[in-house]
Formats: sequence, C-alpha cells, structure tokens
Amino acid sequence: FIVTYWKDFPWLEWCLKCLRKHATQFAGITIALPNKDIPKWNGDTTCARIVGYDEVEGKGMVQHMAVKAMADDFVPSDTQCVLHMDADCMVKVPITPRDYFEGDKPYYVVRSYDSLTDSKSKVVSDCYQWRAVAEKTLATPLRMYTMCRHPTGFPIGFYKRIRRFIESKQNKPFSKYVLEQRNEFPQTYADFPTMGGFAYKHMNANFKWIDISEGNHLAPKDKMQAYWSHTNRNNPTEPNFVPENIQKEIEAYIQ
Repeated sequence: FIVTYWKDFPWLEWCLKCLRKHATQFAGITIALPNKDIPKWNGDTTCARIVGYDEVEGKGMVQHMAVKAMADDFVPSDTQCVLHMDADCMVKVPITPRDYFEGDKPYYVVRSYDSLTDSKSKVVSDCYQWRAVAEKTLATPLRMYTMCRHPTGFPIGFYKRIRRFIESKQNKPFSKYVLEQRNEFPQTYADFPTMGGFAYKHMNANFKWIDISEGNHLAPKDKMQAYWSHTNRNNPTEPNFVPENIQKEIEAYIQ
C-alpha cells in the first residue's frame, strides 16, 4: 500500500519498476492518490490499483498519513495483511511475503527511544521528536520507536482498532483529529510512530518484534533502499526529480 501524490510520480515510476522486477506472490499493489492527481498519472497501471480520495486543501501531508491508518478502506476486501511502503522506496532484490512474516505475524523492526540518544555526546536523533507527538495522539507513554524500516506490515484488523482507540482518547472522529494537526514540518501527527506505538502496546502478540536498540546488525538483511523524495520541495509547481546518481543506483537494482 503506497500513499503518494503528483510531485512524487517520478519516484513512483521507479518504485513500480523495482516491484515488477523483484516482488512475487503478493496479492497486489494499491496506490492511494488525491483524486485531483489521478489524471496526472501517466505511468504503468498494469501492476497496481489506483484509488482516490478527496484531499483537503492545505492538509496534504497529515491527510496522507491519516490515509495510511485507513488502509482497510482502500485495499481489496479480501486483504489479510497490508505492507506499507512509500514511493521513494526501491526493492533491490527478489522478495516474497515470506520475507516479512513469521507464520502469520508481520515482522516489526523497532528500537527504544532511549537508544536514539547518546548520554556522552549529548547527541539526540531527530527521530526522537516524534515520541511526544505519538504520545499526545495515543494519550499514553511510549517506550519503542517504530519507524525503523519499510515495508511495515499490519494485519487488516489493526486499522479500525487504532482509529477507535484514538477517537476514544481525543473525543472526536479520527480524520477530524488528524486534519486539525499542523501540516507543516514538524507535523503534530506522525504516522508510523503512532501506528507502531499502538501496535506495540495494544496488539503486541500480533507481531514478531525485532529490537535493534543495540545496533542495526540485529535486523534481518534489508531488501529495500529508502530514499528521500523531497528533492524539489521548495518549488510547489514542479515534481520531485530523481537525481541522476540515484537513478543509476536504481537502474542497477533492476538490471
């Protein structure tokens, strides 16, 4: 499940090329786009379902994060588990669902928030800022940082549970709460720190947790390369281009 928008279409084209080359045995790919962006997509539609939603003006970033927590409303009705990735994530080698599950439990790579800080050097990872944001949304303390690696998988029943939980804590509909949050960086809603934080505290038995607090070497081999698509973020009228050096890297993945 990929939630994206028109500016990231150059990245999405490469992402789909990598998936066509390397991903097998998955039920399918669903891409959620703002309805106004769908006519702008001229890429391959043979390997993915395109579904739309009405974007609220000025709320694109937080709304796209809300859509991730509404995946059950967008994927096919017989979906059992959703793997999330972004348009700027490139699969490097062959993958199947078995790479992301132990039995019927999705692997979830996490680390403690404390491991994001260094008491000696006083250096604090910028990822630490999402702790307070997720704790505010869930109205509960969180110990684990859960935005460590794509793809992240959730059983289909997860989504209604987290939305209802947030509604019970915030006393308003889930979408209304998220759309009230700050849209500019740093946003006051954070998708995977919130979703993963809820999963760790309230659905722990539904996942196979891999704690890398003591180092990345504890994680399975990463078969996906995550980039940062905001290359043209200061120009609102032009798409985010894929730098030439990164294009060469991606081309090597699919040769």
